[in-house]
Amino acid sequence: MENFEEFGLSDQVMANLKEKNYEKPTDVQVGAIPPILEKKDVVIQSRTGSGKTAAFGLPLIESVMADVPAVQFVCLVPTRELAAQVHEELSSLSKDTEMKVCAIYGGTDMNRQIRRLRDGAQVVVGTPGRILDHLKRRTMSFSVVRGIVLDEADKMLSMGFLPDVQNIMRQLPKRRQVVMSSATFPYSIEQLILDYMEDPVKVDVSSDEGTPKEIDHYFCSVQSNEKETALLALLEKEQPEFSLIFCNTKVDVKSVHFFLTKAGIKAEEMSSDMSQSQRERSLKRIRMGVSQHMVCTDLAARGIDIPALSHVFCFSSSADSETYVHRTGRTGRAGKSGKAISLVSTLDLAGFQTALKTTGLEAQEIHIPTEDEITDSRAQHLHTKLEEINYGHAADVRDEYSKVADQLTDEQVRDMLPLLLEHFDRPVVLLEEAPRPAAAPRDNREERRESRDDRRDSRGRRDDRGRGRRDDRRDSRGRRDDRGGRGRRDDRGGGRDRGGRGRDMNRDDRGRDRRDNRGRRDDRGGSRERRRDGDFSSGPRQRSTSFTTLVLSLGRADGLDEMDIQNILRRQGRARMDDIGDIRMKDHESFINVGDNSVENVLSADGKHFKSFELYISRSPEKLEPQS
Repeated sequence: MENFEEFGLSDQVMANLKEKNYEKPTDVQVGAIPPILEKKDVVIQSRTGSGKTAAFGLPLIESVMADVPAVQFVCLVPTRELAAQVHEELSSLSKDTEMKVCAIYGGTDMNRQIRRLRDGAQVVVGTPGRILDHLKRRTMSFSVVRGIVLDEADKMLSMGFLPDVQNIMRQLPKRRQVVMSSATFPYSIEQLILDYMEDPVKVDVSSDEGTPKEIDHYFCSVQSNEKETALLALLEKEQPEFSLIFCNTKVDVKSVHFFLTKAGIKAEEMSSDMSQSQRERSLKRIRMGVSQHMVCTDLAARGIDIPALSHVFCFSSSADSETYVHRTGRTGRAGKSGKAISLVSTLDLAGFQTALKTTGLEAQEIHIPTEDEITDSRAQHLHTKLEEINYGHAADVRDEYSKVADQLTDEQVRDMLPLLLEHFDRPVVLLEEAPRPAAAPRDNREERRESRDDRRDSRGRRDDRGRGRRDDRRDSRGRRDDRGGRGRRDDRGGGRDRGGRGRDMNRDDRGRDRRDNRGRRDDRGGSRERRRDGDFSSGPRQRSTSFTTLVLSLGRADGLDEMDIQNILRRQGRARMDDIGDIRMKDHESFINVGDNSVENVLSADGKHFKSFELYISRSPEKLEPQS
């Protein structure tokens, strides 16, 4: 079939497909949609990213009886993230139709789900555990269910999910349609498929290897203690638009995420230790482009679709070949190319070789990139960006700029070009994920303030309301000050110590003497302010080391703060924390006082990179002085 019209889909569904730019059906959709529409049991085996969700979703939308406000189809998925994704896909395909879709999974409000079910949800997408909860609460009924879909069926029928799936299958009517979908179907679950299905139609459009041919597979042999450094070098060389970094354990996820973040890489993390709202926030930040990398467990290996995902890194290998297929299948989707790079230590070698042998794949060995290779890769990446905009040929620039450009000599152009490229390559920093709500008009704010003041006057003012009642209670039981309780701070010198004895004046004097030796409280505050403004004449740290003022070509307008500047000095410049003094940031430059013990190390970071910035660090001609 060459187009979706041949399936006999409704006009509104066809309009939704056109809006989503679905021009013609994929092979799996051509093979699966007709038998599902005919109410047959179907087993769909197809590689990741081939359109399996629409293959079973479109027939469900067409089969729903709009006049029956009850659950008619159930879609079981193994993870909450996949449930949210399938729900979003079905909702977009059924937009402006009478079908109601509801997502049910843990970590979200149960009462809201109950309301959606009572409002007549006809298709339910959820995880087994939460669906069983609703069945036990009798907030959901399977009495009119006509079919069930097991997405990622190999995972759903594994030992971890199998008991819950079996309980759900027992609740279904005897006459129901069963659809199973996955990229892999191990022999171990073949019998389970036959137990739940009757004469299933098998739609197998997977490749011979079971993995997309658009994915190039590589591996890098490293020592276990060098993996994080090797991963950072590969990220800097490959410059992926988006990437997933898979780890076997939650501990590794936290460790790798911490390392990348401290190195200046914008990365998210995802594991079962996180709440559902945190996991959804991480996915949202990736899809919005706020972050480019996600460090995760195999929680994200099933069904998660991230647009423009170009790279998958396996930080640690799994002996399970199906896991490798699903991990690497996150990239190379919908006909796009992708790279899968595995970091293989001696502990990972056996599992990695098993995965390659089982899937019939070949992986090419690569080495850890050198500094020169990283620099060349960044240069090529920048050159590609310039080609995409045709070197700004069609840019709307002011006439005087064009005239100046015509008058420049070749030597001047060569000298000026690196500076222009440095400004061009600065990334757009998204400070907020959502637009800030519009401020209320001034008149409304004044009205709210006046009404709040009126309410406060009617109840008694804040000072009278709080302290008055405490004074009344204190008077009825004896005044607090008379009992040695709280009074003014100056009156507490004669209070009681831990043993119940009154403090003597000697103790108070000693405390005061200690405070004087360190500097009085007010003096200490003033010293801190002077140090922040660049005066290194006071304080023990400044007296022990002389400082030199350096200038860095990054500032607040580049989306950085003082913590980022410290990270640059410590990571790229190998500066000791004690040698980092005052920092004064401007729009596109920062002045830093650096201890002489670390000055040469920091200057050696000139030309290195932080995030996607190239660092320009030099000695400042002027010393950082206090601001007036």
